[in-house]
Amino acid sequence: MRFQPISVTNAHISRVVLADFAQLAPDRTASLTFDPRRRKEVQLSVCGPTYQRSEAVPQPPDLRVRVETLRPDVPEELGWVPAEGAEVEPGRGRGRGERPLWTGKIKLPVDRGTQRFRAVIEEHEEYLYQPGAPTAVRAMRATRRASRLVYAHALEL
Repeated sequence: MRFQPISVTNAHISRVVLADFAQLAPDRTASLTFDPRRRKEVQLSVCGPTYQRSEAVPQPPDLRVRVETLRPDVPEELGWVPAEGAEVEPGRGRGRGERPLWTGKIKLPVDRGTQRFRAVIEEHEEYLYQPGAPTAVRAMRATRRASRLVYAHALEL
């Protein structure tokens, strides 16, 4: 409900509207660095603020990177498949608020430009929840862990 003093006569309060919960995506910047002498290697960095561990969020976010290649016989959006022979060597992630959040090296099976590749980045966060526990004692015992996708991006290499 909201009070609106300058509105239609005798209609100064708006009606109640229920809104769904919508989690905001984390603010991330993903960047690629190419060395012209090493045509099979790509450096990837993902930057952005993160959060501090707590009882509700026991682990830092898990960043996963995979390499995909485009099949020539399938329409573009449906044709991306895992790239055989590609490797992702993760660097070290950083703690709360530090940058970069994740950095690593991608090794391609062939030189860049000879085949279409993309890096798919996914960030998952783990959280604790209590499924329908009627009492506080049962709630303490019933705490479970779950994971959800909070960020995803694909960059062509």
